[in-house]
Amino acid sequence: MLATMLAAAHVALPLWAESLAMVYPEVDYLRVPFLVILGACAVAGEIVLLTLWTLAPALSSSTSSTPRRLTAVVLVVVLLLGVAAAFTGLNIYLSSSINANPPLVGLGLLAGALVCGAVAVTLSYAQWHHRQGR
Repeated sequence: MLATMLAAAHVALPLWAESLAMVYPEVDYLRVPFLVILGACAVAGEIVLLTLWTLAPALSSSTSSTPRRLTAVVLVVVLLLGVAAAFTGLNIYLSSSINANPPLVGLGLLAGALVCGAVAVTLSYAQWHHRQGR
């Protein structure tokens, strides 16, 4: 199922970018770099989902945390913060540098950055709370 979602994202993103390039021809040259960034964000999102899926039983248990679990949570937090930074950077660049940010794209990038940041903070707090509780 995760592979299907990733494949769908990599099919939908180029089609979406092509339609935006038709509406905003002045940003057509940015299509490939932004697709690479958004594709990397989609892959990072899939890694985060897969890691959380495998860690879910261990995170919900009251057993002590292992170094492997801590490393996995740190990897997830770093990936989420990286995706949030990429979304924020794309939004700022589209809004301020070239003034070609459609409202739906801007809101989507903002919502994505906020969700990634919130999940990263929540996971960090949960890991900290779990470590303090032992």
